Amino acid sequence: MDMVEHKLNELIWAMKESPAYKDFEKYRNELNQNYDLRRRVDDYRRICYQMQQTGEDLYDRSDDLLREFSDLFANTTSREFLLAEATVCKMIREASIRLSAEVDVDMF
Repeated sequence: MDMVEHKLNELIWAMKESPAYKDFEKYRNELNQNYDLRRRVDDYRRICYQMQQTGEDLYDRSDDLLREFSDLFANTTSREFLLAEATVCKMIREASIRLSAEVDVDMF
């Protein structure tokens, strides 16, 4: 298990050193300097998360969400933060999918 733990720590380090994660940190720090903008971004993220958890079709509400939160996509900091966050989440998701696919364990 020590080798697995060591390699996991290396993977975490590599992800945190990636340009995608560096961008995410940069825009998260910028976003945290503006309380109102951060709160607005968190509202948007919360709604998107709830929709994903309930199985609600994102496409049905996408136009409404774009109108409701158009200010976030017009603002460079919030727009870049959301894009960077999505990129980091994709990187984590792809690593998890690959690990699950490559390790031959019967999961239900």
